[in-house]
Amino acid sequence: MMSKIKVDIYCTSNSHFLQWIYTGFRMLDQHCEVELSYRIYKDHLPSPRLESLSYPMNLLVKVNDSKLVLFDMNDDGEIWKNDLEQVDFYFKRSFSAERIGAELAYKKIFPLGLSYVNYERIPSWFSIKRIFLERTPGKIVKSAIKTLGLFQLFSPRLYRQHVGNSHAEPDISLPPAVIFMTRLWNPKKYQGVNREIAEANNVLRVACIRSLRGAFGDHFMGGLDPGRYAYSLPEFEDCLVKDASLCFQGNYIRLLKQYPIAVYTRGLANATGYKFGEYIAFSKAIVSEKLVFEAPGLESGKHYLEFSNAEECVAAVSALMDNEDLRRKMMKQSQEYYQQYLPPDVAMRRILSIVLGDAGTMGMQKA
Repeated sequence: MMSKIKVDIYCTSNSHFLQWIYTGFRMLDQHCEVELSYRIYKDHLPSPRLESLSYPMNLLVKVNDSKLVLFDMNDDGEIWKNDLEQVDFYFKRSFSAERIGAELAYKKIFPLGLSYVNYERIPSWFSIKRIFLERTPGKIVKSAIKTLGLFQLFSPRLYRQHVGNSHAEPDISLPPAVIFMTRLWNPKKYQGVNREIAEANNVLRVACIRSLRGAFGDHFMGGLDPGRYAYSLPEFEDCLVKDASLCFQGNYIRLLKQYPIAVYTRGLANATGYKFGEYIAFSKAIVSEKLVFEAPGLESGKHYLEFSNAEECVAAVSALMDNEDLRRKMMKQSQEYYQQYLPPDVAMRRILSIVLGDAGTMGMQKA
């Protein structure tokens, strides 16, 4: 009998960006596929002292007491070059092989792929201890409410997305309709190229909302989250979601399930945001702005129809509205992609297969 794979997690953050990874390794531990241990570092960094660990969207894992693995969940495509020299494997959320270069891409730096927020179904002691990585009492309370699912039955604001409620099979009985609920960024909060990206992102989102509403009327559900920034701009008043409570996560997920077609635009720094992963997980036929970064196995034309402007967005949605076979086929392909790549345990099993090679993971369950 093969010995379990040892996984030691160096916890310096409890960011929601990391929950999918934490949950995946915890699930493998529950499956008896790995021997999981973790170390909590609140006031100092572990050794090796990676600069990237001072940022809440990065995580260091040691496999079998030897292989150091860095998870970089940042939006941008930049690589922590000094840290890269200290680790054996670097998994990048916003991965571009062209940008990284042939010397490192798929050799030391690998795409993490699509991801989205996914907590454990039942909170473990591991997840509870991470709550205290928060820096203030108020943040500790907020983290506890989210991690433990406190009060979620009483408020859709406190909805807790976990491995049991974060995916759904295609509902082919749904009539043709499209959803696009989004938000605006305040460009003043960003500098340089990121400010330009935020501004362009806002322009495209507003144009898509107006065009989709004009083209599909009552068959379109969407608009801007009437948060502080969008609400303060009178020129976008016509784009706001009329009922702000629909943007609360619990209400939004329930609404998402009612629409077979979903529209996506890129996030900050052109990242592929968690919304795309949610669309895949809930088996949607996706119409997406052309993606900048790569995800394993994800193909334009198969898993999503792409667009570059509002007119192309409307045309792609129309194709799915009018072609029931295409719409249902793409919904099914989203489900298949989810099953192969997105469940947290499946995703971390894939990571370990890369780190150890197929021979090192033969004792694990097959995804």
